[in-house]
Amino acid sequence: MHADRPAPSDMPLVSSLLGNASSGRVSFHMPGHADGNGFPTWFAGMALRMDTTELPETGDLNRPTGAALQAMELAAAAFGAAWTRFLTCGATSGVLALVAASCPRGSRLLVQRTCHRSVVSAVALLGLEPVFLPVDPRDASRAAREPSPDGSAAAPLPPVSPAAVAAALDRDPRIRAVLVTSPDYYGTVSDLAAVAASAHAHAVPLLVDEAHGAHFAFSRACPRTALASGADLVVQSAHKTLPALTQAALLHVSRGAVSSGRVDLGRVSEALRMFQTSSPSFLVAASIDFARAALQADAERLLPRRERALRALGQRLRGMAGQPFVPVDEAFSRDRRFKAPGRDPFRFVLDVHRSGLTGFEAARRLAAHGISVEMADPRRLVLIPPLLVEESGDAEGDPDFPDLRALERALRAILAEGPADGPPWPLPGEAFGALLSTPAEPALPPAVWFGPERREAVPLAQAVGRALAEPLVPYPPGIPLVWPGERLDAARAGLVLALLAAGGTVDGLSDGAVRCVAEDK
Repeated sequence: MHADRPAPSDMPLVSSLLGNASSGRVSFHMPGHADGNGFPTWFAGMALRMDTTELPETGDLNRPTGAALQAMELAAAAFGAAWTRFLTCGATSGVLALVAASCPRGSRLLVQRTCHRSVVSAVALLGLEPVFLPVDPRDASRAAREPSPDGSAAAPLPPVSPAAVAAALDRDPRIRAVLVTSPDYYGTVSDLAAVAASAHAHAVPLLVDEAHGAHFAFSRACPRTALASGADLVVQSAHKTLPALTQAALLHVSRGAVSSGRVDLGRVSEALRMFQTSSPSFLVAASIDFARAALQADAERLLPRRERALRALGQRLRGMAGQPFVPVDEAFSRDRRFKAPGRDPFRFVLDVHRSGLTGFEAARRLAAHGISVEMADPRRLVLIPPLLVEESGDAEGDPDFPDLRALERALRAILAEGPADGPPWPLPGEAFGALLSTPAEPALPPAVWFGPERREAVPLAQAVGRALAEPLVPYPPGIPLVWPGERLDAARAGLVLALLAAGGTVDGLSDGAVRCVAEDK
């Protein structure tokens, strides 16, 4: 085929991606390779030639041998696991697999409400009964949702309470596993060591969705990894924070899980083959191998300087008149009520409400200035800075990174544009996190999502009080606001309308309607 045929204009998606790639934007969102800049020229130049299928030289990713097995064993050693597998269908396939490997059909799973929607899929597919961890107003969860003394909100989602885990396991011996998300989208971690101790005391495994923490193993500044904290099965999304291609992920089994027999490696392998494609991408898997090696080679040199530069940027922003942009890491450390064990120092979260903007409006304005952020919520921006980045020049003092300087210039520019023209956020500041963190009223089991029950499309406002047949999920963070089988209430319907009006995205809506379980006439 001639190199110029067909023309990009004949291919809408190709044309869109080419335009995006040549736009000169500064990326603070996943994937962690930052528009390809995280890959050396030898990898990028040969990428398409590495897109192959199973060969004698490569081994089989689903039944790894040879080079594939060697790469996974190196990853296991680097991340502190007994057994590691590469996932090329994203962390979602890993979450499905670890739940399926741990919970027999129809059993009970102890889970926090702020889990990813992939957990809902696993529960519904396997006919599991979810047992939700309560949000205890006496622990750090209240501080997670309310403003700190300086007016900023430390984090909108509560960490898991180890005491709540222990109490739930004491009450219900039918629970077969505990599943925790740590860190969350905002970088907050839970006390996994205490949670693991409770789970193991009740002879159940601890499963951790550590999708946003794949880099923790390579920086002393980060909290302890889930594996180092005693978790049994861990899923990480390599592409979120590491220089790896989209859909690159890992599933780890801990040494303690294997030696104690809490995890059956045969069942994990079977579950992976069930939920992974039979044609896994060697190119995606190779990017995991590269990311692991790159971090082992460069993290000790580059990550401390990157962390120092992020802290320096936060200090400059706090020094602005009126403090329109408050870094959450500083609010977090200053608020002694917040008793989570820590947060990811590389997750740059800004509370922007003092600027007169919602997070959504701030993200739109930043995009106009060439800055792409990972996520916005009613009052915050979430940015994921790429990690393995060289600083500019030999500046003395704080390391100078061009992307951070560009972000600072853009923040000052959007502030100079004045407050938003549209109406303010109509709901209380804590409504977003509070409604995501607490369950709605159950009416039917989550398996109704794939059940035989009739369903009908109902306009959102008219669906209040009805049981939903499908989950309702703000994206990001991908946390279900309403699970299938739960009743939509007025507060959650109001949040959905507010998110849509602010420019957010909610999965589960189609032309303003939700799918409800049909009611008998």
